[in-house]
Amino acid sequence: MPTYEYICNKCNNKFSITGSFGTLLSMVAMCPVCKDSDVKKVIFSPAVIYKGKGFYTTDQRGNENEMF
Repeated sequence: MPTYEYICNKCNNKFSITGSFGTLLSMVAMCPVCKDSDVKKVIFSPAVIYKGKGFYTTDQRGNENEMF
């Protein structure tokens, strides 16, 4: 299930909401502290983990005929 981070524009409280995608689209986010709906979604860059040969500068190339 996706988790979305929000920050309240009124009291600067940071909070997160977890739920199914359809539920989160239909609901209005509300600050749990001041109960105001004037909130902003905080955007994060996704955490990407590369596994395998050739993704890091410390990795060495294998044989050119080797697929994986």
